[in-house]
Formats: sequence, structure tokens, C-alpha cells
Amino acid sequence: MATNTKARISAVGVKAIEAITEILRERTKGMDVPNVHWVGGGDASDSYCRECCLQEVEELKAAGEDVYIDGGWGSSESDGGETCEKCGKILNYSLTKYGIESELNHFEEHGISDSQDDAYCFLQVIEAGGGDPDIFPDEAKRVAKIARKFIRNHKRITP
Repeated sequence: MATNTKARISAVGVKAIEAITEILRERTKGMDVPNVHWVGGGDASDSYCRECCLQEVEELKAAGEDVYIDGGWGSSESDGGETCEKCGKILNYSLTKYGIESELNHFEEHGISDSQDDAYCFLQVIEAGGGDPDIFPDEAKRVAKIARKFIRNHKRITP
């Protein structure tokens, strides 16, 4: 007999996830989230928005390094949120399971602020499967708990 994993999360939890998803999508509508870029041909460990990566590449070329701009073709799979090394802007990313857990740890400790950046980051947790009890039932319980607390404390995020 197949186990219904949705039974692991209450109906109230499912409704909280659905409600916060709607709130966060509205809050992030029209948000400019650039794709991840990095310096190719050198140390590719830092993430940048396109403008900052171009600047970094120009600086490194001026110093004699053979580098180029790389990336920029869509969301980058990540073990946590991605921000530009230079300007701090949120970048387009999708979370691994470890990333979902890491972000949930952050939001359990700090909550979700009213910022558009927090809205985007928590929405990434949900969209990576953290809010789906059929994919990650334990994480979905955690998402539901954070969502209920947010809804109870804030009622809604205002842009």
C-alpha cells in the first residue's frame, strides 16, 4: 500500500504554504534578478551580476590576466543564496537539497523580513521543492511552520 506523504503535513500547513507562495510571488513580481556570471579562465569561485563581472574582467585584464566573462545562461544550482560579490545584488539561482536545508535553517533562526530579497530567497526554497510534501516532506513541514509564523506576524508583505 502506497504511503500518502501529504498526510505528514496538516491541511493548515498546506494552506500556509499556498498562501505564502502567493504572497511572495506578488512581492517579487517584476523584480530584476540577473543571472549568475563569473570570471572565466581564472578563479571562477565568485559570483557576479553581468555589470560587476565585466568590471572585474576589465580590471584583471588590465593587470595582465587572460580572463573573460562566463555564465549568464540561466539560474545556477546552488547550496545557498547567490549574491553578487561586488554589489550584493541577489542573483538568479535554484537550490540543491542541501541549499533548501541551509536556507530553512536561516529562516527558522531569523524569520522572513519584509524585504523583497527575503521574499525571493524564501520563494526559491519553495520552488526548489521545499514546499512540496511529495518531494521533501520533512522540509515542507519546516516551510509550513515558517509560513504560518510569517502570516500570523505580518498578514501580508507590502511592496
